[in-house]
Formats: sequence, C-alpha cells, structure tokens
Amino acid sequence: MIPISLERILDLLRDDLYSGCVALVVEAENRHQVITLLEKLGNERCGRVQIMTLDSETAIDLPLESIDGDLLLVDGLSKIDPYSQEAYSLRTFLDVRRNTAGKTIIILDPNGYRSHFSDSNAPFYLFCDFVFESDLS
Repeated sequence: MIPISLERILDLLRDDLYSGCVALVVEAENRHQVITLLEKLGNERCGRVQIMTLDSETAIDLPLESIDGDLLLVDGLSKIDPYSQEAYSLRTFLDVRRNTAGKTIIILDPNGYRSHFSDSNAPFYLFCDFVFESDLS
C-alpha cells in the first residue's frame, strides 16, 4: 500500500473521499501519541475535535447526544466486546453521524481490528475504510 500521512487522512475525510469514517489501526503503545497528534491536526484542518474514550466497564464516556464536534476521535473500541450492546449502540450512532456529515476516526489496536472489523457477525464488519500504522508516512 502507498504510505499516507495523518494530514492526508484528515483531508480525505474533510473532502468526503472517505465514507465519513476511517479506522486507524495502531499498536497500543503508540495510541496516545497518535491521538494527541490527530487532535492537534484535526483542530487545524477540521474545526472542533471531540474525543470519545471507550472503556470495558463504562463503555461510552459521553452522552451520544452531546457529541457534535466536526471530527470525533473514538479511542478504545478494542476494550469492548464486539457483540455487546455498547458496540451495537456505537455502530448505530456512528451510522447516523456519517450520514449527517459527521467525520470520525476510530483508533484501535490490531487485535481490536481483527475482532471488530474482520468478523462478519460483528456490527463493525466492513463499516469503514481502515489504515494500518505501518502504512502511515
């Protein structure tokens, strides 16, 4: 695959060349660094950025109706079960969001990618495009 920069990913999202959502698959130890950079670049290129942190116990840390940023960064999908009610609720919310011009980047580790995006029975199967950390320039 041709290497792509985070800046280019944001530009493609902004210009609607991605489907309004893209999954960024990064190793767990690099996650915070990537989120910090995405937040900074997102504020410059997209406008208002919000971060939604998922957790295995509380699942979604923000009321879904309070999310109205131009760019939403979803962190921690790997921590919730792919078949849980929270996964289905999040998928429904993100479906509505991308159909109303909201832009989203889901940041998850390779194991989370395999369990959520590669299983044809999971709600996120084929949900959006994805970029692996190894393809970033």
